Amino acid sequence: MVGGRFARMIAPAAAVSVVIAGVSAAAHHTGGALPELPTRTASQLVAALAEPRVPGISGTVEITADFGLPFVPPLGVQPAGQVVTKLLSGTHTVRVWASSKGFRAQILDQLDETEIVANTTTLWVYSYSGNSVTHFPLTRLHGLGELFTSTQPDAFTRRLLSTLASTTSVQTAGTTSVAGRAAYVLTLTPTDANTSVGHIEVDLDAATQVVLRVAIFPKDSANPALTTAFRSVSFGPVASSRFAFTPPPGSGGTSPPGASAEPGAVPPRPQQERSTPSSSALSAHHGPEFLGNGWSTITVLAATSGIAEGIASAVSYYGEPVPGGVLLATPLLSFAVADGNLYVGAVTSSAMRAALKVGRP
Repeated sequence: MVGGRFARMIAPAAAVSVVIAGVSAAAHHTGGALPELPTRTASQLVAALAEPRVPGISGTVEITADFGLPFVPPLGVQPAGQVVTKLLSGTHTVRVWASSKGFRAQILDQLDETEIVANTTTLWVYSYSGNSVTHFPLTRLHGLGELFTSTQPDAFTRRLLSTLASTTSVQTAGTTSVAGRAAYVLTLTPTDANTSVGHIEVDLDAATQVVLRVAIFPKDSANPALTTAFRSVSFGPVASSRFAFTPPPGSGGTSPPGASAEPGAVPPRPQQERSTPSSSALSAHHGPEFLGNGWSTITVLAATSGIAEGIASAVSYYGEPVPGGVLLATPLLSFAVADGNLYVGAVTSSAMRAALKVGRP
């Protein structure tokens, strides 16, 4: 199990990014009568999440995001940053494979297909349209790599339930049919008054305990800001060769600023908790730092890092100047750029304004 540091890393600000990048827990509702399943309590279903029954998973995922953001991936941003920014809006089809050996996703956008590959050592992000690739040694992800190499692609949901249990109400909400499979529905409702997350719907496969769908709703909204959903899914071994990646000729194989291509070439930062960023502008090769706890955690990243660069550019362009930086608030997520850092949190705009004051040196 992962301790307190991981709990902070997957609080909604980071968690939403992980769900988007990992496209790891998804399903597709189908019409017709609801399946009849044996009655199970919320605690029984939560416990079932810790009992994976499949060696691997593959399928086609549909990701729909409606954050109300005017994001267009800026030209020149590294492939990893382009992936994050474009997945924050619109509908995308993604083919996925996952097992204990790694994770692979092909984002099948018509104008720019993107490949994401994570194995036990490295995360690769390749853009076909630009023939450009960025790679991150997993040692540089400071814990996030475990999400890409977990036995089950629904690891995020299991850990979310375990690490945020004290501030989360979990209830059953009937049954559904997802990608042709019978599933139980769980509703996760934060009790943290400072978060902008209203509730999360999780559809859990009745036979395998694999999460089949996740939908995240802002407070006071009947429409999800983010839904990931398998349109088709199958369970079985995935060849380890699926998680191998060789950069195509001419792609460059670049690393993010400050990163090393060799795992462990530069040691990660010490594994201590921080309440405020340690410096004015974080180095691009540093992992995230955090403000707050639980659902209302705000993640702080170097604005020039590969994953944050595109979002930071969009926030700077579209955001509202506020004391200490630039703020862009949506019903679910608040973003800010200040002192060369990107702040992201599933918090209200007032909470983000307060964080800018706390986080400034």
